[in-house]
Amino acid sequence: MGVNTEIKLPHNVRVSDVADVMGALAGLKPKKSMFNDAKGGWSTKVDGVAVEPSPIPEMVSIVFRTDSGNRHVYYHFETDDPDYVVLNPPSTAFWIAIGVGLVKFFGGKVDYVDSDLVSVDFERKPKSNFQNRPSDGEKWYDLQTRMLNVKPLTQKDFDEAEEFAAYKKDRGLC
Repeated sequence: MGVNTEIKLPHNVRVSDVADVMGALAGLKPKKSMFNDAKGGWSTKVDGVAVEPSPIPEMVSIVFRTDSGNRHVYYHFETDDPDYVVLNPPSTAFWIAIGVGLVKFFGGKVDYVDSDLVSVDFERKPKSNFQNRPSDGEKWYDLQTRMLNVKPLTQKDFDEAEEFAAYKKDRGLC
């Protein structure tokens, strides 16, 4: 068993939104995806990101594909904590920085190293259903605009996360 980073996100997030924000943080470009309707509606999508089934029904795999390689993380729907969904990637600077970015966006908690004595290293209050899971109207477009405006993490973000990582080799952008 390896040493992981535990990223806890509130249950009111959509896995597709988590995948798109994660891809944007990793350097993939968010864009408007127009609905097929007369109203001109849209959502934010990130090319190169996919949510794929896993062999375990209680989780899916979020995969992002870039010219420099693929990355994936399991997204666990059913966890010991009923308030959160969980991602458990390896404890590297890359995944710590991604976790902090996701928690800044949605709210939640990050444990940089799941085998140490500290269970929460970074935390933000979970955002409301209206912020994380709107279904239409102004709140929908507020979320889509926030996602569209996600900035990629910088090398400085990865360098700062490096000191907390259990594994020291994964420090770059996608």
